Amino acid sequence: MKIRILLTTQVALATATLSSQDLLVDFNSTSQSGGPHPQTDYQAYNAAHEVPADFITRSFPAFGTSIDITPAWPNTTDNRVRQMIDRGDGNDANWNNAGGDLDLITDFLGIDTRPANGGNGNWDGDAGGTPTYMTLTLGGLSAGTYGWTSFHHDTEHVHTNFEVEISIDGGTSYTSLGQEFYMSDSTPGGNPDSATDGAGGTRTGPDATTLNSTATFQIDASGTDEVVLRFAPLSGVLGSAVHNQIWGINGFQLSALDDADGDGLADSFEQGIIAADPDDGIATLEDVLPGDDFDDDGSTNQEESDNMTNPSDDDSDDDGLLDGPESNTGNFVGPDDTGSNPNNADSDADGLSDGEEVSEDNGFVTDPNNADTDGDGFDDGNELAEGSNPTDPDDAPEVGLTILFLGNAAGPTAGADGAIMTFLQDSYGTQNVTYMQSSVAQTGDELGFGVLLLSSTFGSGSARGKFQDSPVPILNWEEALARNAGGEFAVTDGRTKETASHSITINVEHPITAGFQAGQRVQMTTGAAEFWWSTGLQAPGAVSLASDDTSPTNGFLTIVEAGDELLTGQPAPARRIMLGITDNTFNFFTDDAKTLFGQSIDWLLGLSDGANRFQLTEISHHPVSGLLAISWESTAGKLYNLRSTLDPGSATPLEWPVFGGNIDLGATPPENTLTIPMPDEQSRFFVVEEFNAPPVILFADDLESGA
Repeated sequence: MKIRILLTTQVALATATLSSQDLLVDFNSTSQSGGPHPQTDYQAYNAAHEVPADFITRSFPAFGTSIDITPAWPNTTDNRVRQMIDRGDGNDANWNNAGGDLDLITDFLGIDTRPANGGNGNWDGDAGGTPTYMTLTLGGLSAGTYGWTSFHHDTEHVHTNFEVEISIDGGTSYTSLGQEFYMSDSTPGGNPDSATDGAGGTRTGPDATTLNSTATFQIDASGTDEVVLRFAPLSGVLGSAVHNQIWGINGFQLSALDDADGDGLADSFEQGIIAADPDDGIATLEDVLPGDDFDDDGSTNQEESDNMTNPSDDDSDDDGLLDGPESNTGNFVGPDDTGSNPNNADSDADGLSDGEEVSEDNGFVTDPNNADTDGDGFDDGNELAEGSNPTDPDDAPEVGLTILFLGNAAGPTAGADGAIMTFLQDSYGTQNVTYMQSSVAQTGDELGFGVLLLSSTFGSGSARGKFQDSPVPILNWEEALARNAGGEFAVTDGRTKETASHSITINVEHPITAGFQAGQRVQMTTGAAEFWWSTGLQAPGAVSLASDDTSPTNGFLTIVEAGDELLTGQPAPARRIMLGITDNTFNFFTDDAKTLFGQSIDWLLGLSDGANRFQLTEISHHPVSGLLAISWESTAGKLYNLRSTLDPGSATPLEWPVFGGNIDLGATPPENTLTIPMPDEQSRFFVVEEFNAPPVILFADDLESGA
């Protein structure tokens, strides 16, 4: 399932300005997911989740003294409001840890605003409701100006806007810094879902400092009174549900920003320029001028300070563009004003660096601020990888992503088929989804598609006997086709139906259940809807990834891997999923349920588990020579057989005869092409079989010669 990552612009405190005297604190849970997980180079504030005795004043060395940090929840007494959460590996896998900051953002100190847990309920930031506050008191700061950077991210689903207020008189009075601060998430789905509630979707890294949820501001400490920061989530604004009603702070950086020469540039910033080249004659703070451009990148020292780029590196984010042209406006004008973020090598997170997008080296100039320049549903990086034009909406990749969806009516109008069709088109591109009436579809119609989906809106008789031996991966929710009977999928014999508001328990961590933990309860529907459970004999190779949360023996999301044994005793010709829903169930799906549905399709397509997506890439016929060329993706260490039949229902594809002596064909990565005479028959079916090559024999002896 294609997830578009949208990163809006945000400046972040450049780590180059941090010194050993600065204060870096990481909040860590001692009671969840095997914590604590302290971030390298940070000092750790450790506490157990919802344990009031752990949230005490702790002292940390910094700025040549000791700084006291005290968290508090001043307008509630319930311990359940006091959050210290650490996410597990399943959620953390959704963060790109190339920057090495996973230990920072996997856990957070925070607030639960829900009244059932002692919070004050939803607050819209204006007159609606009562905020639930958390304060951080900073004691021991000397008089001066400090730069604050804090991180607000959840590798699971929590995302919300929040307000920050600051008091420099020990909490007597507060000044609001705004209500536009944001906490972001990494894992698709949730309730609400950041992809559908206006939040812009997930953020996945690889650098926490470039997230738009990273908060930066200045603190002017008096040296006499404590500094108090007060945080309040705007819970319920994006969606009145759990993942908008919790808030957190992963950690923070605090650095001194004194300006001894009064030129508007922090001393720590100027010291970085002074130290960059000992021989350039710039030796004092007064030698560093705001209007100069020390690194000749088109951005003045003052602009570098404002943008928090590196004044001694002409390309701070190493994306191939000078800092100056990266104006951070979000609007691409041209190579001299790219609008991209000078602190983010891939501003739109489409897999192409900003420099690659602006240059013509790829054959196209794309917008570095728009992941999908031509608006065809595919990110620019995906288009280039698949060989399509990222600037032409009528040219989109198709290989390996095509879906055939079978329903009851001539169009997707029965039951929830229309909603499912919309979901598929939004997720995989309209041009890659084909709908067909089940009664019209015939054996072989699915060949050439990446996956086949069978709705339950049609009568089982219109599909029985057509697809059980198909080499195409299949997702089926027609319960009468799941059995071990003639022409059926032979995955499970028991199919108990039930209509209610359903939840499931995740049993197995798998690519389909990514983002959920084993043992986690997942609400599937928003109201009463019909489910069916796998309750009888299952195929030896079948696994139910989940079960009814009230009856663990009722299996759900039952899968079989290609080659694993079915109830017939035969190997599954391709991946199979039996999904226990019926005609209208999808209309009641929660966001989490839709996530599981989408990840099921991703697994069938080979998009989520690192599997080799072995695909036919081209079939062409040359009418003059009378030759047929078949090309497919190939992998080193594999061998291939070309099998063919006139009747695809006569046997499983692996039992079709080898065609034309094309057996044990060696791989020629990345692609094999086989040319054969055009068959005489009007219709013939082909399949390419891939398997591991046998080991090479380097030594052999019968050990009987006595040698």
